Amino acid sequence: MSRFLWTQKEDIGPSARFGHAMSYDSVRSRTVLFGGSSLIGGQVGSVNDTWEWDGEFWTQMADIGPAARQDHAMCFDSVRQTTLLFGGLSGQNTPLGDTWSWNGEDWTQLDDSGPSARSGHAMVFDSARGHAVLFGGESAAGILNDTWEWDGLAWTQQQDTGPSPRWHHALAFDLVHNLVVLFGGDPGNGNALDADYYLRR
Repeated sequence: MSRFLWTQKEDIGPSARFGHAMSYDSVRSRTVLFGGSSLIGGQVGSVNDTWEWDGEFWTQMADIGPAARQDHAMCFDSVRQTTLLFGGLSGQNTPLGDTWSWNGEDWTQLDDSGPSARSGHAMVFDSARGHAVLFGGESAAGILNDTWEWDGLAWTQQQDTGPSPRWHHALAFDLVHNLVVLFGGDPGNGNALDADYYLRR
């Protein structure tokens, strides 16, 4: 059995940051990174730069498009062959509720309706059904547990039952079993939900 090892590939490229999001574009074989919080002029602030990793080097692709933000979510829509971005927290700590797509050259705003503005949510692409799935996060009203799907044209709320409200959780799509898998998160009291997981068909 082969052993998995971490290898540092590069120490130049995007500035040091947190609260950013990344997704893998399987059509163009590029990892896409957007935004986050970084040190700007001695102060920590949100950024809105777009970078791509080709397996060897980072390249800055754009510095226009979605507004600067952190704690947003991204996934790759393999049906429409675009990277999707939703929401996040602006540099003024305002939750955002906009939907954008990146085609490798330009950002396009797709929608500003659907899920309420939020941050700390998670999003994954369900390739079996051709929909992006979004769950939870924190809005101005508090911690959420709603589930939304994006079909390429519009957002539709699917259900408001399932996992308890949380943010800073993780989602992944299981290609073998055709399931969205959710794990952990913060219920809003600072205690990690490190022992629960959910499966969604």
